[in-house]
Amino acid sequence: MYNAKLILENGAAYEGIGYGAEENASGELVFNTSVTGYQEVITDPSYFGQIVIFTNPHIGNTGISNLDYEATTILNSGIITREVPSKPSSWRSSTDLQEFLKKNNKPAIAGLDTRNLTNIIRDNGSIFGAIVPEEIDNEVAIKLCLETKKKSFKYKNTNSLKSNYLTTNSKLLKIVIYGLGCKQGIINALKEKNCELFVLDTKDIIKGIKTINPDCIILSNGPGDPCDYKEEIEIIKTIIKYDIPVLGICLGHQLLAIAHNAEIEKLKYGHHGTNHPVLDIKNKKVFITSQNHNYTVSYNNIPKNCEITHTSLFDGTIQGIEFKKKLQYGFQGHPEGSPGPTDIDLFTQFLKLTTNKDQLNKNNIVCL
Repeated sequence: MYNAKLILENGAAYEGIGYGAEENASGELVFNTSVTGYQEVITDPSYFGQIVIFTNPHIGNTGISNLDYEATTILNSGIITREVPSKPSSWRSSTDLQEFLKKNNKPAIAGLDTRNLTNIIRDNGSIFGAIVPEEIDNEVAIKLCLETKKKSFKYKNTNSLKSNYLTTNSKLLKIVIYGLGCKQGIINALKEKNCELFVLDTKDIIKGIKTINPDCIILSNGPGDPCDYKEEIEIIKTIIKYDIPVLGICLGHQLLAIAHNAEIEKLKYGHHGTNHPVLDIKNKKVFITSQNHNYTVSYNNIPKNCEITHTSLFDGTIQGIEFKKKLQYGFQGHPEGSPGPTDIDLFTQFLKLTTNKDQLNKNNIVCL
């Protein structure tokens, strides 16, 4: 451990205890309200380039498990916790959080009032910050924040898993996943459905669809501003012309909407946590979901062929969409609930629609 500080782009400075790697790190600050699942959060490609503030004071208690990775490495820039992680106590733990951070060359800072930082973001909106050792000049840290703010956080290595991922389960359905930063949890959830899976990146996706002739296509989660994904949006415009069911998840949901000429807007501080209630508009059911996004589909200029199916009970933002006569759906949350709740079994419902697509009356909207 070492003396460290958090410097915000507005010059505010907070002294704390550094742990993990003694490195500089900068990124957009986001707060996560999850009580458990910190390992899944820091290895989730959706957090690529961000600094995560954990509002729960007990982070690191259960160590790091070989079973809980969403990607093979830490993908966010750094973390902020109330306390320095204690020695883990779990039979599943293979190492502790501090060692895991060191191994991945990622810094962390403790000893800060994480709930106060959360209130600052809630009051003022998105803000960038830098975690640095105490000897780094504050002006240098501020410059680092501002330089990072100009960058695109599109996940360059679009797939955190293997470029082609084929299950060994029974071949009931062929599914192509467009990997924009796909979580392992999504793969695990679909493996349980006995599907044959192919995870393809941008350079392989169109050729792969033509070769594989899948029963459906899933547009995966991923990080950053969806408007930065210009090449991917053009590819999705091609995909939605095929007579193949499509499900967009999180970033994939937003890109699907853009491909249909919908608009996107940035939220004041985003949704990050595992306790987000979502309303299914048609059947009035409420689901608790896992969320991580800073952008949302806007209510402005909703395409005529788009039906809003789900909304957030926190702020009323759009959480689900469906395109009439298309068997194309988008859902903002993470339906596999990793980490967190498993209230909404979106994959089962989508695959059921996919299996019965020839029997469906496409003039009727089928709510997921």
